[in-house]
Amino acid sequence: MITTDRFLLVLVFLFTLLHNSAHALVILQYHHIADDTPFSTSTKPEVFAAHLEHLAQSGFNIVSLSEHFSQQNEGDASANALEVAITFDDAYRSIFTEAFPLLRARGWPFTIFVATDLVGRPGGRYLAWDELKAMKAAGAEIANHSTGHQHWARKPVKKSLQAWSDEFLQDTLRAQETLETHLDFAPKHYALPYGEYHPLLVNQLQAANFLVFG
Repeated sequence: MITTDRFLLVLVFLFTLLHNSAHALVILQYHHIADDTPFSTSTKPEVFAAHLEHLAQSGFNIVSLSEHFSQQNEGDASANALEVAITFDDAYRSIFTEAFPLLRARGWPFTIFVATDLVGRPGGRYLAWDELKAMKAAGAEIANHSTGHQHWARKPVKKSLQAWSDEFLQDTLRAQETLETHLDFAPKHYALPYGEYHPLLVNQLQAANFLVFG
């Protein structure tokens, strides 16, 4: 968990590091916004609120991933050189109950990388499709994070590279189809589950015109 003090130190470091960078982007990644979930992937609601307040006071421009990369592709030299994108992985319900009200109040965009098979699971831990629709309608970006958050970068020993990479691509496309069916939107951003990287999988995604994040 990132404490408020540590978050401020990170921001100061990034501000210094990126001060002379042209159109740099800091991507903040969250999972749970809760105090009763696994420590390693959780940020307490009051700490998250403090993070947002520090961002508001820091001079960073809060942008969506699409906005940033669209400006970059268009060579927009007037764009803010120090931009921050706020993202969430895995579609936990606390994104809707805790993070969304705070971000909506500030009018800030954010991205949710959704593992589609987790949506609507019993128990109330994960988002429902109606909640994703509500956030999308309010300006949130929805992106692809596989179907079931598998360890795709770990190739089974007995499976060929081709069969393994084809299976990964089919999983990606199934998740894409599910997102399009429920949200009437086909994302072009993909976050690798667990941040696990393999060049063959990244090549598959890029060939399918996805922008890939770790």
